[in-house]
Amino acid sequence: GGSSTKMRYQAYVPPPSWAEITKVPKMPPTEADDKCQNPITQVNDNDVLLGRGGMTNSNPGNIRFRNLIGKYRMAYCTAPKGDKGALARFLCNYVRFQKGRFLRRDDNKAAVWYEVGDEKAVMKCGQALRENTAEMVRRAASATSYSTPNKKQKLK
Repeated sequence: GGSSTKMRYQAYVPPPSWAEITKVPKMPPTEADDKCQNPITQVNDNDVLLGRGGMTNSNPGNIRFRNLIGKYRMAYCTAPKGDKGALARFLCNYVRFQKGRFLRRDDNKAAVWYEVGDEKAVMKCGQALRENTAEMVRRAASATSYSTPNKKQKLK
């Protein structure tokens, strides 16, 4: 469930290598606006756009987000299970601290976005951290000369 990682995040003492994202203040919770009651038409440079499509790739906030995630991917790979959720939460909080929002496009209006809220944002951070990690773990494993059996071989 989500509550245990939330508690972990609140009580967690992160490794020093996480300093950049953990030294910032913890931001107040952000609720989801699934009904799009506060439509967003102006996307700022730190906003992370969710969903597929060209705009999400070229959006400055997504590029920053990918770079940030890239720095912590290996830490995530090697972290104990309980720490993974905490790391995703710290990353989400860091984006919020930078005035970034996690936005999804309104299905009914092309140029309108809405805030997905912290729970979905944390899930997005976790997903992003997991992307391509199997490849990294494999490379690290082959570098240390032992191979691990591939349990979760996902076909794209």
